[in-house]
Amino acid sequence: MHTLSRGHAGNGRIAWVARTDVARLAAAVLVDVAHAGAVYDVSGAQAIDLHETARLLADVSGRDIRYHAETMDEARASRTCADDWEIEGWVGSYAGIATGEIGVTSHTVEHVTGRRPWSCPDEPVDIALTREDVITLGAGLRAYLRSWQQHSDESVRPPGFDAPPDIEPSE
Repeated sequence: MHTLSRGHAGNGRIAWVARTDVARLAAAVLVDVAHAGAVYDVSGAQAIDLHETARLLADVSGRDIRYHAETMDEARASRTCADDWEIEGWVGSYAGIATGEIGVTSHTVEHVTGRRPWSCPDEPVDIALTREDVITLGAGLRAYLRSWQQHSDESVRPPGFDAPPDIEPSE
């Protein structure tokens, strides 16, 4: 049995970014006021196509995973069980891959965090955040939530939103 990923991305490329890199980046941005109002393009270190992505996933999982490039008509027909808005979102994502919009790489992760981002397929996946990463991320999220509660319009806050408690990480 094999898993088949289907989409209309053609041979377009995508610059996958690892979750650990996103977490480190979020922590760095949330704790440093110098990033207030900044907008960053965040991507992985290199762009690969979905055929190579499927090969990497197969290598890591031990499963037979393949990518099949669909035409736009095939793509829409294979998603008829979804709502129109879901289909449009899916179509737009794959169109971004096909046109190269999602294949652009950036230096944002390294520039902001000081750490080189994960680079597939050259390195094993680093799925572990360090204790320091977790503490920094937690502190950043608490500071962001406090600021959001103090400065945002009450009419847009989720019902029952309360400020996070002052919790210091235990040693």
